[in-house]
Amino acid sequence: MKPRKPSSQEPQKELFRVELIHLIDLEHPLVKLGGVVDWSKFDAAFEPLFDEQTGRPAIPTRLMVGLHYLKHLHGLSDEEVVERWVENPYWQYLCGSKYFEHRFAILLRS
Repeated sequence: MKPRKPSSQEPQKELFRVELIHLIDLEHPLVKLGGVVDWSKFDAAFEPLFDEQTGRPAIPTRLMVGLHYLKHLHGLSDEEVVERWVENPYWQYLCGSKYFEHRFAILLRS
């Protein structure tokens, strides 16, 4: 099943959270990269691979592509890239997070 579109959360739940865009340096290379990549092309390229009738929804395409990019850029394992993602707001921004996440959104199985 293809990834779900992000739902607009109730504004009240996000009252005390600050968006990453207000915490990071907008001149950082990963912020600039995140702004120039046409993420919709990745969505379109992967869409034929999903079956609408079976399976649970996939993780967001931007998260998947961003993690693979960072993994290969830094020569990391799956586990290492996830550990660094949790600590790095620039990595989270590149991968499409709106707010800083203290835990990884999906579980990796060994």
